[in-house]
Amino acid sequence: VVVPWQISTGFAWRWGKTPWNRKVDGFRDERELVLAGDIVVVGASENAYGLEGFLAMDPQRTGTSATLSVRAGAEYEWIPAWLRVRAGSYWEPGRFAGSRGRVHGTLGAVVRVWEFHLWGDTHRLTVTLTADAARAYANGGLSLGFW
Repeated sequence: VVVPWQISTGFAWRWGKTPWNRKVDGFRDERELVLAGDIVVVGASENAYGLEGFLAMDPQRTGTSATLSVRAGAEYEWIPAWLRVRAGSYWEPGRFAGSRGRVHGTLGAVVRVWEFHLWGDTHRLTVTLTADAARAYANGGLSLGFW
């Protein structure tokens, strides 16, 4: 298994009533908008082949040159304490010789379904829905988590 080197840099900016990166009591139940983006460079891999081709005994070279991926997204707390929505996009570069990259579109929503108190703290149970789509690709998700 070969894992190439990777370098990334990014940013995030938040607009809301309370300052970011400051401790608050409880939750930040307020409308807020977060914008984020990053750039990722993945290095070349010497003598590397894709797993599917290897298993099919039809080796396909991969990672012959460095690739660049650009990503951007936004999150908005639409209904404070109840609903957050997300959207974004990213460029997935082709890692195989002759393959071209593709643009992905992503969507998501986090919905609070239950609030409870345990050991003196308040916790919120959430349901998250996600989607990621591109040319010849689609993926979705459903998860339970804590807010």
